[in-house]
Amino acid sequence: MQLLSPVPMLAAAHLAAVPQPRFQEFLQRSDLHAVGTLLGAYLLVDLLIEIIAYWIGSKAVAASDKSTFGNALKLWAYNLIPNAVLAVCAILMLTHQHYLPAFCVSLFFLILMLFVIPMNVYGIGFLRTLGFLVLIVIVRGAGAFVVKKVVLNIPDASWLPHSTQVLTREIITDTSHFGERLAGKNAPDEIDWMLDEALVPIGPTPQLRERQAMVAVLQQKLQARKASFPPGVPPPPAFQKQMDRYTKFLNEVKTEMAQPPVRTASTSS
Repeated sequence: MQLLSPVPMLAAAHLAAVPQPRFQEFLQRSDLHAVGTLLGAYLLVDLLIEIIAYWIGSKAVAASDKSTFGNALKLWAYNLIPNAVLAVCAILMLTHQHYLPAFCVSLFFLILMLFVIPMNVYGIGFLRTLGFLVLIVIVRGAGAFVVKKVVLNIPDASWLPHSTQVLTREIITDTSHFGERLAGKNAPDEIDWMLDEALVPIGPTPQLRERQAMVAVLQQKLQARKASFPPGVPPPPAFQKQMDRYTKFLNEVKTEMAQPPVRTASTSS
């Protein structure tokens, strides 16, 4: 295992105690504006893809006077209602367990509206609506794949801070995992959530000494985990994935250590 020279355990407390919830910590990021701009643009393009998918799908199943871009906009607007009902019920279910029946009813209502609304807007039957929904999934999937490829290449631009690159990629590629972390739900494995904190911090990026200390903490945890495996038995794939993530973080810290220190005005004078 690659190691750094021993460093103070400055990050032990940071890794051991994660604030709950973490929205306030997230808002302290200096690059939040850049992240918000990128994600806002991504969501806007995704919204446009959704409407275009409705438009393209309607061309295949509805009459020409019905398969208009205006009706695609109308369908998107109508779909906001069941989605809003489902979102409210989901929030209530998460905060109050007895709202589970309401969530189930709203989910059934949403599924029903997926068919009823297009049938009403385009004047088509059930089978055509089913085909319409399949086409939407295909078009949206293809569009989302292209957009993600483009967005994930944007962070190569020099104007985008490294922390913004990492955070944006994490949110876009694994939105549910980032959302769980933001809500305070850590990965079940201690090493996994430590690596989450090291590679993609929710709040401001820790200083170099703190990141060095994170490396030291992870070294100890991984060495202890490796020693717990039976001799001669290959480590499980999950451990190898942890080692790969640790190596990635270690290389980031080494790169940062190799950079010359930033000279302030007071130092230069």
